[in-house]
Amino acid sequence: SNFKPMANFDEVKAHLAAHTRSKRCVPVPGNLCHCPGGTVGCEIIEWNGREVVLICFNAGKAGTVHFFTVDASALEDGPGGPIYKPENGWQTRAWIQDGRLMMLAGSEKHATTQDLELLAQAH
Repeated sequence: SNFKPMANFDEVKAHLAAHTRSKRCVPVPGNLCHCPGGTVGCEIIEWNGREVVLICFNAGKAGTVHFFTVDASALEDGPGGPIYKPENGWQTRAWIQDGRLMMLAGSEKHATTQDLELLAQAH
């Protein structure tokens, strides 16, 4: 795994700017960036030839929340790809924004649908 532990979102942004193919900043919902525990780290994953960015945040009582984003063109085969199938024990929320597919995943023990809904908001 190429997971890089990082203490804050500025470190994450710098890492993504240096290592993603697009070199652009990935749009992240504002509420996530202001998680009580800050960032845990990030990883860049290859999936079906696409670059998927994973950023993990410490969302306090909602636990560790995983934010995935990939170019929305990855959905050309429909949303049936294995990466988007919620696993047992995961609470997920997916949406399209700025031409990207976004997905939040949290442990269903800790994160409620409302938690994810709130974290997905821009502010």
